[in-house]
Amino acid sequence: MIETKKDRAWLLDFGNGLQAAVAYHEMWQVLLSPKLFDVPCTPQYCSHVLIIQNRILPVLNIATLLLNAQKPFIATGNVVGVAVYQTDPKQPVNYGCLYLSKMPQGIEVSDDDACDLPDDKKYWEPLALSCFLHNGVAIPIIDFAYLFSGELK
Repeated sequence: MIETKKDRAWLLDFGNGLQAAVAYHEMWQVLLSPKLFDVPCTPQYCSHVLIIQNRILPVLNIATLLLNAQKPFIATGNVVGVAVYQTDPKQPVNYGCLYLSKMPQGIEVSDDDACDLPDDKKYWEPLALSCFLHNGVAIPIIDFAYLFSGELK
């Protein structure tokens, strides 16, 4: 019997029932209660920045972005994940941050877990590279390069 190769990933919980995953190497750090700075005149889903290692990084609120909430949804727990991504393999890595409702959970995923994005989660389409089943729940895989590209409206 051939054993299916499993890859490590992080399961991210954004609160409000929103979960997604990223490759294991795409989560650089997780910070508890970091000092954030308000940025006036910005959309509600990206109204804060974090300064870390001489970098000013946007902090995105996925729940507010995807659910088009009139009032920003701030995940309880004050957890911020620092993501790394590349828009081109020949270029240096970039960083961005996400509000999380709790610490990321390490999981294993295989190609056998792949599934289509269900109709009730179509709001993930612009951000999802693909989707997989985890404990019977469809979990999208986030495209950080697009999420932090500035093309998202």
